[in-house]
Amino acid sequence: ITYRESLVNLQNKPQWYKDLVPTTLVPAVLFHNQPTRSDGETTEDDKPQPTNERRLVWESMDILRALDEEFPNHGPPLVVQDSPGFDVALASANDLVGAGFRFQFAARNETNDDAAVQKLRDAFETQLNQLDAALETAANSSNKDKAFFAGGTHFTAVDACLLPALERWRYQLPLTLEMDILEGRAHLQAYLDSLMQRYAPYAHRVAGDEYSWTAVASTFLRFFSGNETNAQVASAMERADAAAETLRHSFADPSSSVLPVLENQVVFCQEAATKLISNHEAVVQDCTNPDPKSQTDLPRASNVEVADAVLRHVASLLLAGDDDDDDILERAQTVPLPELLNNDSAAAAVEAALAARTVASRLCVPRDMSGPAAQTLRAVLAITANRLEEAEKQ
Repeated sequence: ITYRESLVNLQNKPQWYKDLVPTTLVPAVLFHNQPTRSDGETTEDDKPQPTNERRLVWESMDILRALDEEFPNHGPPLVVQDSPGFDVALASANDLVGAGFRFQFAARNETNDDAAVQKLRDAFETQLNQLDAALETAANSSNKDKAFFAGGTHFTAVDACLLPALERWRYQLPLTLEMDILEGRAHLQAYLDSLMQRYAPYAHRVAGDEYSWTAVASTFLRFFSGNETNAQVASAMERADAAAETLRHSFADPSSSVLPVLENQVVFCQEAATKLISNHEAVVQDCTNPDPKSQTDLPRASNVEVADAVLRHVASLLLAGDDDDDDILERAQTVPLPELLNNDSAAAAVEAALAARTVASRLCVPRDMSGPAAQTLRAVLAITANRLEEAEKQ
């Protein structure tokens, strides 16, 4: 399905978006006319004429229904009709998401006593246990070599409802509330693993990753806690920032799971290069910005020229491979650095390394690119930064 994406600043939504979407909330989808016959087919002799009709949809479930209506020939339906099992699974998914966020918000609210928070946590745990039990049935009835789903035999609105919340809780709750949603829930673990390992439309396109969720955890706490001087909130922010820093150090570690599985690496290298090149000016500006608005704890470079040079070098590394046997990580380790970075002053090497590390740390999945593409790009940036810092010491 051809589409164009517009990212919206949630703290400062543009006026055009507020004028367009009645609720001003995200997401929203603007469908343009899809001329087809009633049977969904078109031919050269019987091709409907396009019109200038547009359709705006802004509630998540309404968007899923609209996708089924607008594109009936693009796979199984997201919203399964006349299926009591699907309806029950979707209701349970909504109950779980509601219970989880009620617990999170209550835990951040200093006016709630421990008993009230524990009651909401117990309700959340109950919903998680019910999901784990339901997933056992789904796992046992599925092909072990394929992903299994929470709402039936294919990806549906149930999975679309669950996955963003489960991702967030999986990576953030251990840091913010010292709670592991996977502990003692083997079927929930298997569900998430099966989608990441065996369902490419999720894993290679829209799944978030551990670093992205971890890196924003302390930011979420600052925005939503209401009091970052509270000892419990401050401790959670410290844990989150420390975890993000640990992950940043692992970007170029061959033993780390943060590095990509290098299957179809040419595709992901090309995706990363395309995003880096098409946004080159903005990326250079961001990694050298003396007054950043987000992730203000990350140091920025100040030399625009060397930042430009190191990012051009990284893009050339990503585009140099012809097939999956041409290892991008080996290429990043061995291809000579540009003359500006290799033979100029030690200060230039330090600045270039800092620019590369900043870009790697600022990448957010799936906002900027897919998980495998981002993992590949982070690794190449980190390896390049390591080489520059080693050159500066010599």
